[in-house]
Amino acid sequence: MKEDTILKVLPWDVRSIIQKEKLEFEYLQEIRLREGKPLIFLYHDTEVIPGAKARRPYLVTKDNIREMLEYISNYSLYACEQEMRQGFITIEGGHRVGLSGQAIMENGKVKNLKYISSVNIRVAHEMIGCADAVFPYIVCNRVLCHTLIVSPPGCGKTTMLRDLIRQISEGNSWIPGLAEWWMNVRRSAAAIWAWHRIIWESGRIFWTAARKRRE
Repeated sequence: MKEDTILKVLPWDVRSIIQKEKLEFEYLQEIRLREGKPLIFLYHDTEVIPGAKARRPYLVTKDNIREMLEYISNYSLYACEQEMRQGFITIEGGHRVGLSGQAIMENGKVKNLKYISSVNIRVAHEMIGCADAVFPYIVCNRVLCHTLIVSPPGCGKTTMLRDLIRQISEGNSWIPGLAEWWMNVRRSAAAIWAWHRIIWESGRIFWTAARKRRE
C-alpha cells in the first residue's frame, strides 16, 4: 500500500503526526522536513503545518533528518551515492525524496551531498487516462515518436509519464501494446531457435549415417 511505503521511511515522530492528523494519502502530495523549521504537508494543494493553530508547530530536528536518511537508504547512504548526485532518491512505489545539503564537487560536477538539512517527499499518484490527450502528438502511423516532456515543477510530468508507460505497454487505439509485441518477439525467437535445432539435428543424423556407411 502507498501509505505503508511512505510511513516506513518517515521518522517515528512524523509518522505519529500524520496518523494523528488523519490525512488521506490520496490527497497528500508532499512531506517537507527542514532542520529547525516547522514540518509541512502539501495536502490537497494547500500547505498544512501541524500544530500551527495552537502556535505549537512541530520543529524538525537533526535527528529526524538522520533517522529518515537511514530508512530511505536502508542504512547505507554510500549505496545511494549515484542517485544522491541528482539531488533525489527514488523509493519503492516511485516516490521521490529530494535532498538538500552541501555539495561535494569534483571536476566541476557534483560527486555527492553531505550535511543534508532538508528532505522533501513527493508522493507519486496514479491518474488513469491523464495521458489520453497527449497521444495524437507523440504517435505517427502507430509508431511512438521521440518525445521530450517539459514543464515547471509540480505540474504532473511524472504522473503523466506513468500513464503513458501504462498505455504504451498495454496498447490503445493509437499504438499496439509493446508488452504484447515483446511476447511475440520472444515467441518468434523461440520458434526460430527450434527450427535451427531441427535443421542441426537432421544434419547430424544425416552425416552420422553417411559416416557409418563409409565405415
